[in-house]
Amino acid sequence: MRFHRRSLSLALVLAPLCMMAYQSLVGCRSAAVPQWQPASNGIKPQSDIVFVSISPLDPQTLFLGTYEPGGLHFSTDGGTSWQRCNGGLPEVTVLSLAHHPTDPLTLLVGTVHGVYKSTDGGNTWTPVPVLPRTYVYALAWAPDGGAIYAGTEGQGAYVSTDDGLSWGPTGPEGSSILSLAVAPSGTVYAGTAGQGIWVSDGGGSHWRAVPELHGTFVPNLAVTVARTVWGLADGKLYVSHDDGETWQLAGPDGFEGRSVAVDTLAGEVIYAGGRAEGMVISFDGGQTWEMVEDGLPDTNFTCLAVDRTEPHTAYLGTKGSGLFKTTDGGRTWFPISDDVGRRVITALVQDPQRSQTLYAGTLHGVYKSQDSGQRWTLVSGESGELYVQALAVDPEDHQTIYAGTDGGVNVSHDGGATWEWASEDLGSITIFCLTIDPENHDTVYAGSWGNNALRTLDGGSSWAPIHHGLETLSVYSFAVSPVDPQVLYAGTVEAIYKSTDGGESWTILLSLRESITTFALLIDPTDSSAIYAGTTDGVYCSADGGESWTPMREGMEEVTVTTLAGDPENGVLYAGTEHHGLFLWDGAGEHWTRWGFEDTSVYAIVIDEVTGDLWVGTEEGVFSWEP
Repeated sequence: MRFHRRSLSLALVLAPLCMMAYQSLVGCRSAAVPQWQPASNGIKPQSDIVFVSISPLDPQTLFLGTYEPGGLHFSTDGGTSWQRCNGGLPEVTVLSLAHHPTDPLTLLVGTVHGVYKSTDGGNTWTPVPVLPRTYVYALAWAPDGGAIYAGTEGQGAYVSTDDGLSWGPTGPEGSSILSLAVAPSGTVYAGTAGQGIWVSDGGGSHWRAVPELHGTFVPNLAVTVARTVWGLADGKLYVSHDDGETWQLAGPDGFEGRSVAVDTLAGEVIYAGGRAEGMVISFDGGQTWEMVEDGLPDTNFTCLAVDRTEPHTAYLGTKGSGLFKTTDGGRTWFPISDDVGRRVITALVQDPQRSQTLYAGTLHGVYKSQDSGQRWTLVSGESGELYVQALAVDPEDHQTIYAGTDGGVNVSHDGGATWEWASEDLGSITIFCLTIDPENHDTVYAGSWGNNALRTLDGGSSWAPIHHGLETLSVYSFAVSPVDPQVLYAGTVEAIYKSTDGGESWTILLSLRESITTFALLIDPTDSSAIYAGTTDGVYCSADGGESWTPMREGMEEVTVTTLAGDPENGVLYAGTEHHGLFLWDGAGEHWTRWGFEDTSVYAIVIDEVTGDLWVGTEEGVFSWEP
């Protein structure tokens, strides 16, 4: 998973201890790895759909290519249930798929590492060695099965006339082919990245460019009957009614599309998915268009496929929200891939007054649990798709929740029931972390991308940047001294900064290794000079307010630390890492111990102050442990 790293300040509920104190501890929590329990019921998986493909002979058999996590999935019941295609296919992003038009067991997939072939319906796969190991964005089999075309990155198209055993290059030379379509007549259409649409009337032996679309980006093509071809070029919808000889603009004004498909069984119904603008559908061959939103998420629509045997049935892939299906010609849609993807938890906090209430930030919104994580409900639905990277709850007015997103700060004053975009005046900015002043709860700090640290003095109603010596534009982590709220620390992409006057001026702490990024900061509430930093080089500890730092690497190796949490009752420190799971600092042994989730990213940790219960937010969901 690649996205902006974040940290989550939990200083109000955590009490980390200084490294020197850890070294003298005895009777620490057992280093045995606990049995973690999944606690993500109700949280929707995150899945980016690259393509959806329907078997030409069995419309109940679907194939789904996903990105983050990359892979290929299949369903034999029309999308009710899904399984992953694992046999011989590496865990990489699958970019394209083609079915043999008469043999349902033979398939080809294009991946970021070339083409793989299956002759048993997708159960096992073998690489096609004669093709270059490059991105294969498009695959298309001729309707008679006589030829198959592969569109590559930067090397044009390749053609095979023996079911993929041997391949030869065809045009257009040197181009990146994003989409391919073959008409019943054998005419081949290729959509390129920046070179428009190309047409071959000779099965790939020679190509001609479409002059009026030269220089455009063409991610999608759809061939219908009666010499008609639809294509998206630079987001605009075009149509040709003469086998690609001439083209004209066909879509509604102002619409920017990502995908197109045509249902010829229903009388040439055209579906066009947009860039977070909804979907438009024409029921009369493109003469008029209707906007459709019923059941659809507020996100980009990445791909479309129509059922060739059942009219009015189509499938829509989205960015982040999985796969949707319609059985009424696109008027209403419903999700069908809730068991595909990952429940990526980017932030996690506990209500300071109601310990059973938790909030989780995900890549599509804020969820709330009122039973310690047993069941979750999306509470930010009316705000649209919120890419949440930080959460904070007001310790006094626990109904006030702050959510840091890729569009700014959103605030709820009623426990998540309603939300408002609080930082609208600053435009759409990415927020990485949120920290509430421990004394004045109307003062909240937010670390951002490109705007340094932001501050509100009125409980989130208004926000303003506080630069004043921060020699950076991005703050990933933030901490406020629990003893003196005028003392602040900011972790950035290259250093840690300190302020002793509430952010009016900042000083760089040069003792930490140069060019190190700090994603997490924690201050000991009983000794404000003891600070911990989670960085791209593991954990560092300072016992003198950041003037000097000591690495805490024993047992952790070189890992990126994304979050830190301390448990003073048991004398332990926890570190969540990127792709290396959770670690426990054993003070008696003076080393780190793996504490679960190996090969998994951990982005948030919550410790119940009374019971010692733990919750962690990972790229695979929420997990809990009762000691």
